[in-house]
Amino acid sequence: MGVEGKRRLQAVLEELATRGVRGEPYAFVGRKGPLSMITRLLGPVAAPKADEGNTVMIIAAPGAGKSALARQAATVLAGQEGVRTGVVRMSSSAKSSDQNEVRRKVVGYVAHHLFGAPLPTEEEEHVAKRSEWGVKPFFRRGKERRAAAGGGMRFDAVGDLVNDAGRRLIAGRRVALLVDEVQNVKEGSAAADVLNDLHIQKALPVLVVCSGLSNSFQALRAAGFSPRPDPDRNFRLRRLSDEDCREAVRLVFRNDLLPAGLPGSELAQGKWVERIAAESDGWPSHLQNCIRSMIVGLKGQDEPNLDALDMDAVMEGAAVARQEYYEDRVTASNVPVEIVGALHRRLADGPEFDAREAGEVLADAADALIERRPRYAEEWRDAFRRGGKDCFDSLLRAGAVSVDAAGMCHSPIPSLTTHILERDSHPLELSLPAHASGSGNATGSPAP
Repeated sequence: MGVEGKRRLQAVLEELATRGVRGEPYAFVGRKGPLSMITRLLGPVAAPKADEGNTVMIIAAPGAGKSALARQAATVLAGQEGVRTGVVRMSSSAKSSDQNEVRRKVVGYVAHHLFGAPLPTEEEEHVAKRSEWGVKPFFRRGKERRAAAGGGMRFDAVGDLVNDAGRRLIAGRRVALLVDEVQNVKEGSAAADVLNDLHIQKALPVLVVCSGLSNSFQALRAAGFSPRPDPDRNFRLRRLSDEDCREAVRLVFRNDLLPAGLPGSELAQGKWVERIAAESDGWPSHLQNCIRSMIVGLKGQDEPNLDALDMDAVMEGAAVARQEYYEDRVTASNVPVEIVGALHRRLADGPEFDAREAGEVLADAADALIERRPRYAEEWRDAFRRGGKDCFDSLLRAGAVSVDAAGMCHSPIPSLTTHILERDSHPLELSLPAHASGSGNATGSPAP
């Protein structure tokens, strides 16, 4: 390989490594069904039936590829004639100013792409132009009024857009609004009101695509947003198949590394495909880390060559990233590992149980931990005022446990349960016996 070829290969490896840091998937695999459904629902957007609303939900634990699916949908939809897409990320902040900023972005974005109004920047700029665009007040909090459909609450801001639609709607224009981290929508917030309004209104061709965690439905209903658990409009992302993982690695070789001139035999490529597929556990974020570890390893070679790359050393780096991911899940829940371990031990031992029973297990585990460490009693009361129920909700938000469509609890990934049980070296003695009904779940397997 000449000097110019080496420079080109290093540039490609640098770009791929940076892409991994940004969290952009190296290859989009295993989600073609939901992607096809989402794009079909927007072509064209139909008026919602009765009070069902026009919203799609993408539900999964952190690292399952929710945001990647939403971004891919945005890319595909943006290529369709007359379709405009935009992404709004919900902040976990409880400050009303942040929630009002979300409302400004949502309403201003929809107005821009449907009517040609200026994109939202500063409120004062829009106030000066509102008479010109006829969209009176974009941001006025306004008087709440009950919508005819679904009993949802409406704000004047979206109501004015709806009323103006017949006069100003650009012919053939449709909007896909992609809302990420919807479990962070706050109760009674401006963001919840405007999203619910877009969900139930029937005049504007707007499809709202929401992605969030297993507790998204509960969080949105509590906030006043009313999506329905319709299986045709709600997608619970599962683990990828082994073949999906293999295909992702093949695509990286085929589309990126081999065109850049990476030396290496077909035999070596095949070994890397199989090893990464096995190590990723079918979890998109693990798959991403395994591929990135391979790329970083190649980038660190004086003369990048797949045949000379130390596979065990590379996979050791990916394993560290996987352990950090699991630690982040436990840390984000604010639940001691002994209590998380008690729940996952029950998941691993079977039989299955629902969220109510999970709350009872967690409360029992807390009692056992308080008996072992009495000073934890005050911390438990402060963090989880409703006891086991609040604790379970916290684990859901963190992605340390998941709930399937039938309301049964599962570990999002079997290896997460393995990690937690290894960390919990001194199991708590619970007084609550295991529930006797249901089928076993000996591996702590994820939701079907």
